[in-house]
Amino acid sequence: MVSAAIFAVAAVASASAASKDVLARVVEAYEGRLFRLAIDLHASEPGGHPAPSLDEKGWRHNDTNRPIVLRAGDEVEVTGVYNYGEAGVFLEISRKEKWTGGPPRPRVRVRFTTSEPPDDPEKQISQIQGFIRRVLRDFPP
Repeated sequence: MVSAAIFAVAAVASASAASKDVLARVVEAYEGRLFRLAIDLHASEPGGHPAPSLDEKGWRHNDTNRPIVLRAGDEVEVTGVYNYGEAGVFLEISRKEKWTGGPPRPRVRVRFTTSEPPDDPEKQISQIQGFIRRVLRDFPP
């Protein structure tokens, strides 16, 4: 009985560690960096939920009937990276403009969801970065 409990704790710790590793690597690669937006990002449903989401099946909740918040070709900055448990990350993508104390600059949070198992962070990172590259293009120096 004790060995089963130890195994369960080790499995939970392993899953959490993979999730933290994935988040840390996405933060390091994207947060605070400038990009060129590859697609239009639309406003979320009223109330802000659910966020636009990209996974192996494609887009969800990026309703083309909703107003465009950020346009393809815009210079954008990743202003936040947030954990989505073991399943992926959210990137907060904001238009690159200096804040002047007025209304906040336009931004959208996009969820990137992996189908790879949490015990394989390398596969998770690879899949998430592939999704992100469909949305963000490197900004020329």
